[in-house]
Amino acid sequence: MSLKSPIGEREYERLKKFARERFGISSQFKLVNYQSGTLGTYVRQKDTIRIDCRLRRKEFILTLLHEAGHAYCTKYGIFRDFHMVSGRIYSDISRKEALSYMRTGIKAERYVDRIAARLANEFDPRNHYVSNLAEPEQRQYLEVNRKGFVSAGLLKPRKRGELDGKI
Repeated sequence: MSLKSPIGEREYERLKKFARERFGISSQFKLVNYQSGTLGTYVRQKDTIRIDCRLRRKEFILTLLHEAGHAYCTKYGIFRDFHMVSGRIYSDISRKEALSYMRTGIKAERYVDRIAARLANEFDPRNHYVSNLAEPEQRQYLEVNRKGFVSAGLLKPRKRGELDGKI
């Protein structure tokens, strides 16, 4: 059973073409059914953008363009410290890379959010799109990675007991 886009196949193809042209990327797009609450991801190693097919129309468009923004940043070296660490396993990351990732993470997310909102308004002018749609999820994602860096010994715990899972 193949998954269906919430915006219809024709508009989905038009959106993918729009994203590829505007960002100058050649990434593949894949519809998925995330169980974790994740809206979408960009998998750098496979140059693939994965979008949850259960999103509503506005959220789907904005998320696809947001993840395409990550592909663009990766291709052109924008917020390189963040994008080159994303998706790697903790044992392959140095302490310096972990610190740089945490320092640039929210800036990188906000950057692609602003671009995605601007392009979403261009793609679909009938609706009004604003950036930071998924900021709580972005902060949660960064926090999960920070805890992973702590447990891998790359960063120091913020509080006593953080490694024990008591916090």
